Amino acid sequence: MAPRESEDRRPANSVSSSVSTTDPHLSRISTPRQYSAINAVPSPQLHTKGSPATAAASLESQSALQPLTGTNSTPRSLEQPSRPHSRLSHAPFTYSGVFEQNAWDSATAATAAEAEAEAAKQGESSSEEEDEESESESESDNESYEGMAVEDINETYDQDLPEYVHNPDPFTQSIFLEEEGVTIHLRGMSGNALAEWVYSILAILSCGVIPLVCRWIPRWKIVWTMQPARLADAETVVVTDEFGAIANVPVQRRFYGGSLESIFGSLTRKGPLQDHNDDIVNNLTMFSHMYYRFVYHPYLEKYLPNACWMDSQWTRAPANIRAGLTYDVRDLRSTIFGDNSIDIEEKSTVRLLFDEVLNPFYMFQAGSVVLWCFDNYYYYATCILVISISGILETLIETKRNTRKIKEMAHFSCPVRILRDGLWRDGIAEDLLPGDVFEVVPSMHTLPCDAVLLEGDCIVNESMLTGESVPVAKTPVVPAVFGKLRLASSTFGADIAKHVLFSGTKLVRVKKTAVGLGGERWLALEPQRTGMPARATAMVLRTGFNTTKGALVRSILFPRPNKFKFYEDSFRFIGVLAIIAMIGFLASISNFLRLGLTAHIITVRALDLITVVVPPALPATMSIGVSFALARLRKQNIFCISPTRINVCGKVNAMCFDKTGTLTEEGLDVLGVRPVDYDACKFTTMQEDPSSLPTGPL
Repeated sequence: MAPRESEDRRPANSVSSSVSTTDPHLSRISTPRQYSAINAVPSPQLHTKGSPATAAASLESQSALQPLTGTNSTPRSLEQPSRPHSRLSHAPFTYSGVFEQNAWDSATAATAAEAEAEAAKQGESSSEEEDEESESESESDNESYEGMAVEDINETYDQDLPEYVHNPDPFTQSIFLEEEGVTIHLRGMSGNALAEWVYSILAILSCGVIPLVCRWIPRWKIVWTMQPARLADAETVVVTDEFGAIANVPVQRRFYGGSLESIFGSLTRKGPLQDHNDDIVNNLTMFSHMYYRFVYHPYLEKYLPNACWMDSQWTRAPANIRAGLTYDVRDLRSTIFGDNSIDIEEKSTVRLLFDEVLNPFYMFQAGSVVLWCFDNYYYYATCILVISISGILETLIETKRNTRKIKEMAHFSCPVRILRDGLWRDGIAEDLLPGDVFEVVPSMHTLPCDAVLLEGDCIVNESMLTGESVPVAKTPVVPAVFGKLRLASSTFGADIAKHVLFSGTKLVRVKKTAVGLGGERWLALEPQRTGMPARATAMVLRTGFNTTKGALVRSILFPRPNKFKFYEDSFRFIGVLAIIAMIGFLASISNFLRLGLTAHIITVRALDLITVVVPPALPATMSIGVSFALARLRKQNIFCISPTRINVCGKVNAMCFDKTGTLTEEGLDVLGVRPVDYDACKFTTMQEDPSSLPTGPL
C-alpha cells in the first residue's frame, strides 16, 4: 500500500492567520490553521420556550455567526462570488420578516427577475447559431461546458419543504428518514444534578431494583433525571420512533470555523437565508443515530441530516469540479462527514452479557432459582441454572461471531490516488470526502464510495446491489445530471445511474477513451498526444453509511419492526398465566393466614405457586433451541445478528422473490417441462425431449 501523504506537503500560505493560537479550541487541531472572523463562542444563555425570534436575535448578538462580507482575509477555499449590493448582509439578522410569506414571494420574484434577464441576454443570439451549437453538442465528444450553469431542480425551493421551514418549537423536532420510511422525534434534554443524585441514592437503597426497572422502561429514567432543553443547548437528544423505540444520544460539539454553506451545501442558497450562506460557524453541534449524522442549523433551529449534502459548485460551475479539493476544504469536510468507512460498532462482551442476562425472563428465572433454594429444591434449581447459563453463553458467542462476520463483510479499504491542491497524492479509501477527485484504475477491484465518472468509461458488476449479474456500462457525467441529483435517496433513476459508480460494486473494466464535460480544458491539465484523458477519474458524491452500500448495511442492522401474530399470541399467553398466578398468589396467602402458618412458609409457598403457573424454564428452553438453530444456519453460511428473529422464521411457510434475475445467472437454459395432470391435480414427470410432449395445452 502506498504511504499516506503527510500533512507537511500543504502549501504554507493556503490560509490567513488572524486568531491567537491560545484559543483552547485550536489545541484539538493537529495542524494550526486559523480563519477570519472567528470569535470565541460565549456560554449559552437560557431561553424560554416559544420565543424563537428572541433566541435567534440573541444568537446573532453573541457573534456565534459572523458574516464574511467586509473582511479581506477569507481563505481561497471559502471564497464565494460577490453578491449584489442590494442584499444587506451587514444588517442584523432576526427571524421577523424572514420566514413570512412576503419574504418567500420577494425571493421568488428576485429569482424570476434574474432568470428573465438571463433569458433576454441569451435571446440575442440567432436561432441558426443555436441549432449549430445543439448539433455540435450532440456530435462532438470533446465538448466543453466551461462557464455553463446547470438548471438545478433543487434550486426551486418550496417554503413547505422541511429543509427550509423554521422549527417552531426549538425544544423538539420531527425528521422523516426516507430510506427507512420512519419518522423519528427529537427532544433536547440536559442533566439535572439534584435529580441524578436522588436517583443514585434510591438505586442503592433499592438494591438495584429501580435501575433495573428503568432499564426496561428507559422513559422513566429520562423523565426522572433530566430536564427539557433547547436543541441548540441540549447535552443529549432523546430519539423516539413510531414503533416505540427510544434512545438517549449524546450531543457532540466540535470547533469548526467554516461557512454555513460548507456545512449544509446548496441548501443555504435557497430561500430567505441565502444572504447568510457565507456566515462563519464557530462551533459545530451534531449527533449520530442509526449511523445517520445530524448537524444543527443555527438559523432554522433544527437538525438536518448530512446525507443530503450537495456542493453548490456542482450546478453553478460543473467545469470546475475536476480541480478536486484543497487541504483547507478537506479539513472542514472531514469534520462533517468523518472517514469514508462502513465501520459497524461491535458491542463488548460485557455489554452483550448484560443485555442478555437483564432480560425480564431471565430475571424472573433468577428469582425462581433463589426461591427454590430457600425451599430446598437444590437439584432442580441447579439444573435450571446450568441450562440457563449454557444457553446465555451459547447465544452470546453466536451473536458475537455473527456481528464480527458482518463487520468484516461491510468494511473495505484500498489504496487510491487523490487529487489534492492540484497534485496527485497516494492515500487510502478512508481519506475520500465528497467532492474529492480520485483515479479509477483496473487494480481497484471494488469501488470505495459513490462517485460520478468524470473521464473514461467503465464496466461494473452491480449484482451486490441489484442482484443482476449483467455488467453495466458507465459513461462520463454531463452537467444536466447534477441538476437532477437528489442525494437524500440511496437510489437514482436510470438517466443518472449510468454515470454513477456505486460503493461496493465490482469494477470489471476501465478505459481512458471518453472525454469529460470539461473538454479541452480538462485535457490540458494532463496533456496527452492521443487527445484522450491521461487517466480515468471520478468525483466522490457520498461516503460511508451515506452510500448505497451503507444504506444496505444499515437496513440489515436496523430492520423495520414487524408485528407478527406469533409474538402477540406469545405475550398474550404469558399475560394470561401471570393473571392466573396473581389470583392464586392472593388466594394462597389468604388460606395460609387462616391456617396460621409462619411468614417464611407463607412467602415461600405463595411465590412458589407463581413459578409453577409461569414456567421459569421457558427462557432456558427457548435459548437452547435458538442456539441449535444458529449452529445449523452457520453451517449453511447464514449469519444472524438477531437470534430472536429465528422463532419468527420458523413460522414462515413461503418465501417470494420479485424477479427471476435475482436468483439466476445470465443465459438461463430450459431443462424440461412438467405437464399437469388435471384429473389428479398434480405435476407429472419431467419431459426433457420436446418431441415427446403431446400436442395442445400442457
